[in-house]
Amino acid sequence: MHLHPSNTPPFHQPRKEAVISKQRVPLKKFKSIRETMKEKGLLGEFLRTHKYDPAWKYRFGDLSVSYEPMAYMDAAYFGEISIGTP
Repeated sequence: MHLHPSNTPPFHQPRKEAVISKQRVPLKKFKSIRETMKEKGLLGEFLRTHKYDPAWKYRFGDLSVSYEPMAYMDAAYFGEISIGTP
């Protein structure tokens, strides 16, 4: 069966509702969690009770990889985004 391009089923036509857009997200600088905890004298105790072992990144039993759980502590810049319509 040969179909002319104008007779192709809808699933072969390009999606018309897709929108491609680039947006700049303004970043705001905040103190990192690590800096805040250090100022309040809580960082040392936190690090003693929440030890990080690099070997935990690779759990071979389920073949997955997890990332350092405390990497977020050094984040200092944040951008607010929303998805969908309000």
